[in-house]
Amino acid sequence: MGVISHSCLVLFGDNGVCVLCALTSVGALFYFNRVRLKLKGASKMKVLSLFDGISCGLVALNKCGIKVDMYFASEIEPNAMKVAQKNNPIIVEIGDVSKISYKDGILYTPEKNYNVGHIDLICGGSPCTNFSSIGYANGMSSGDTEILSLEQYLELKEQKVVFDGQSYLFWEYCRLLNEIKPDYFLLENVVMAKKWEDIITNSLGVSPIKINSSLLSAQNRPRLYWTNIKGIEQPKDKNIVLDDILCDNADTKDVSYCLTVQRCFPKLIAKYGYIPERFNAYNASELKNKACTLSRGSMITSSCATLLFVQVENGVHIVKGGVLNGIYKTPLKDGRYNIRKLNLTEIERLQNLPDGYTNLPNISEQKRTEMIGNGWTVDVISHIFSYMGEMKNGN
Repeated sequence: MGVISHSCLVLFGDNGVCVLCALTSVGALFYFNRVRLKLKGASKMKVLSLFDGISCGLVALNKCGIKVDMYFASEIEPNAMKVAQKNNPIIVEIGDVSKISYKDGILYTPEKNYNVGHIDLICGGSPCTNFSSIGYANGMSSGDTEILSLEQYLELKEQKVVFDGQSYLFWEYCRLLNEIKPDYFLLENVVMAKKWEDIITNSLGVSPIKINSSLLSAQNRPRLYWTNIKGIEQPKDKNIVLDDILCDNADTKDVSYCLTVQRCFPKLIAKYGYIPERFNAYNASELKNKACTLSRGSMITSSCATLLFVQVENGVHIVKGGVLNGIYKTPLKDGRYNIRKLNLTEIERLQNLPDGYTNLPNISEQKRTEMIGNGWTVDVISHIFSYMGEMKNGN
């Protein structure tokens, strides 16, 4: 929005019409809202991130040039909170989502109340375990009772009913969304049964956008994104492949002692007729240009997910004449090999995180991998947030 002066101060909208004049016309409300959002863009954003994890949302906001004044994070996992605050001192951790509320500009939390005024953005990825095909896939429920609306959920909560799993916490997201009424919201979750997708869609009033992280990273990760941010298109494919994120100095320790790896070989032969250079041992599938999905489940975060044959001088496995260990056909060149897993830097890169983002003392490799898998692919979120034009770069 430009500002010039003749006999008085005049504000021009994007189409060159004077906004102050427009306020006397039928377009008054339209122009007032545009001016409000534009002026708000000149200040910093107030954000509430639910199920925040390691604050990939804040990394994404920073990456696309949106300035943040306040960032309140609802998270209960201690290691994730440590990682988030180490990288982003601006973060205010406010605890359990079910114990947070908002009224008249006050954000009420278990430890402290905050006079925040209007909150611009609510974002979060509610737990997926009960939606995911590698989880329970039983949706939002309590015993035999399916929870199909916010009203039903609040009634059951009042009765102190025990809910199954964690995916029911979507309704806490809905509750806070209704209380706060931010300018923008974003919810992420896995691809799920159409029944539950439709329930979420009807509750939020918008249909999801399906984006695969493979467009912006070396990871195959299809996800659903519900948002009121307008005009979002599919990201352009950056053609990032697994080789692009591998470390030159990675540990080549062999992991074929894992029973899952050993049991995988006959399955790979049955499926492909050979042992590929890269594979997922759990579902016995060949990996080519992309890693498999990072996820919280131990099935994916363990050393048996994305595996690579690497040629080393004293490797455990011998390839000669296109035959591995004298048994299995393989396209690998003659030589000695180990089978290695991805290291933590490579796993961080799959989510577009900075190298070493999760590196803190006394946090195990398993915990770090789990936190990264629970997070978002940063560049996908940054792509979505970039459509909040009024908030970008303070314009």
